[in-house]
Amino acid sequence: MAHSNQVRELMLDHEGIHLSDVYTGAGEVLTGAARVAQETRAQADNLAVRKAHEREQRALELKRLDLMARIQSLEAQLAGIDEEAALAQIEQAQRVAVSAHDAALMFRARGAD
Repeated sequence: MAHSNQVRELMLDHEGIHLSDVYTGAGEVLTGAARVAQETRAQADNLAVRKAHEREQRALELKRLDLMARIQSLEAQLAGIDEEAALAQIEQAQRVAVSAHDAALMFRARGAD
């Protein structure tokens, strides 16, 4: 009969006999309570890594949102400056037109051409 040359753990429980993979890592083969303890530590480590990654992602998202808010604020300030510049240009054009009109009226009042 064919059989595996892999190391397995024979487990007996209320459902019968089972073959379970052993924990192999760091040059060790663990079975029983040592395997369960190591698997629990590995799961905790994986969870800690996953949680750290999630925290990092949340921090990056908060930074992104902060920068987007700053960009919107700067864009609003820029729009205000552009509007002020356009109004100043219109006012300057109106001042030049009024000044030219006043000069023309003054010339006519003096009897000049």
